[in-house]
Amino acid sequence: MKRVALGTLGPALGPALVGALVVALALLGAGRELHRGITQWERLGPLPPGGPTPTFEVLTLDGGRFGPADLHGKVSVVTFWATWCSACKSELEDLEALQHEYPGTGVQFLAINNEGGGLSPFEAAARVQGFARTRGMTLPTALDDGQAARSFRVGPIPHTLVVGRDGIVRHVHQGRVPVDTLREEIDELLP
Repeated sequence: MKRVALGTLGPALGPALVGALVVALALLGAGRELHRGITQWERLGPLPPGGPTPTFEVLTLDGGRFGPADLHGKVSVVTFWATWCSACKSELEDLEALQHEYPGTGVQFLAINNEGGGLSPFEAAARVQGFARTRGMTLPTALDDGQAARSFRVGPIPHTLVVGRDGIVRHVHQGRVPVDTLREEIDELLP
C-alpha cells in the first residue's frame, strides 16, 4: 500500500479529511454517551420513590448542618428552590402555611436553596436571607452548593420530596406541587 502525505492530496482535500475525522470522533463520543444513557437509565432523571435518602449535607441559615440522619424519625418535606423561580416562590408560600398545620406532630420542613448563578456562598446566603426577611419566611432554610441537588438528582425546580420517618423517599415532585397533594402525602405517613 502506497502512503500519501496529506499535502499531496490537494489544498481542499487535507482540511476535508481533518473535518471528517473531527465529525467521526464527535459521533463516536455521542454514541458512547447514548450507550451510557441506555445502560444507566435508572440513574438519570429524578430520584425515584422507595429508596433511602441519598448522602448529602447542607448548611442551614442559622449556621447548623442538616443531613440524612436529621430526616430519620420525622416525616420530612424537603424542597429545592431558588429566589429567581416564580413557581418556587408560590410553593414556598404554601409550605410556609402548611408547616403551621403540623406543630408537634413529627413533621418537619426544609427549603434547600439552589441559587446557582455563580454566586459565592456568602452572596447566596445574603440573597436568601434578604428574600426570607422581606417575606417574613419562617420555613427552615438551608443553602446548597450543588452537592445535595446532585445527590437528589434535582432537575426542574421547585423539586419537592416527602420522606418517611424511616428515611425512605416516599414521594418526588418536579415542578409546583399542589398543597392538597402534599397534605395527603404527609397525612398518609403519620400514625
